[in-house]
Amino acid sequence: MDYLALIKSLHIITAILWVGSLYALLQSMVNHHKTGQTKELGLYEMRLYRTVVNPMMMAVFILGIGMLALHTQYLKQPWMHVKLTVLLLLLGMHLLTKRKMLAIHKGDSVSSKSILWLIIGVLALLSAIVVLAVHKDPIPWIFVGGLPLLIVGLGAAILGKR
Repeated sequence: MDYLALIKSLHIITAILWVGSLYALLQSMVNHHKTGQTKELGLYEMRLYRTVVNPMMMAVFILGIGMLALHTQYLKQPWMHVKLTVLLLLLGMHLLTKRKMLAIHKGDSVSSKSILWLIIGVLALLSAIVVLAVHKDPIPWIFVGGLPLLIVGLGAAILGKR
């Protein structure tokens, strides 16, 4: 049995679920902010964070470590160092999302623009990770930097019109 292929498949599936649920949580937080404090929406967000967002993030890291343990030569390749750095930035977005969610639940003031910027950041980092994982070596540096910058630029243009 090809354990590396199995772990890689599970890693990709959990990464999709992590980022998708993080996106859903951020969208819910925007709606929560716009409609005001509702207990049901707050409970939904906490349940989503505890039962999907957090476990999927942990699974991504565990499976990624498993892949690196089976395929140690990845650690010698520059694209993997860039990918791991971007992944740490995505983890930072994950933790910042939790902080903003808890602030909203406390009734503190959180701007919807800051939440929308988090959404744009998550999408930009995800696009960089996908390009890095698919293209490996040689790295198309223009796409690694260009695609996320395009997403951030489009987001800035959209948010600037609001």
